[in-house]
Amino acid sequence: MPVNEERGTEPLPEGQVTYEMKSAHEAANFLRISESTVWRYAAQDILPAYRVGKKRVMFRRSDLEGLLSRLRKRKEPMAAKEELRMFPMFEGARPAADAMTRAKEVRDRILARRGGVPVTDSWMDINESREGRTADL
Repeated sequence: MPVNEERGTEPLPEGQVTYEMKSAHEAANFLRISESTVWRYAAQDILPAYRVGKKRVMFRRSDLEGLLSRLRKRKEPMAAKEELRMFPMFEGARPAADAMTRAKEVRDRILARRGGVPVTDSWMDINESREGRTADL
């Protein structure tokens, strides 16, 4: 942390390194992750944590930046998701543009099985069931 000479603190000896420290909440905001993830990373030694005093735990900004760069590198290959969407997930899959055509084909097959009689809307059955329960009260 930078030394504030206006408060009368002693200047640091020459060559001593200072670090900008952040709390778990600030680290979470910096990394754009939840605070519980920050604590999990600290417990798994993914993110070094430093005890300041008896109870406080802080994180170096330089460590946060290093983790952030590692996370970004790890996510870069996933940017190819757009390319993966072009390939069907299983054999015989059709493009999404045919979705309406497929839905109509399914509807026609169901109608053919039912002898041309459409399936009734479920709301009628639901309302009938509700009316029966209300009458029983």
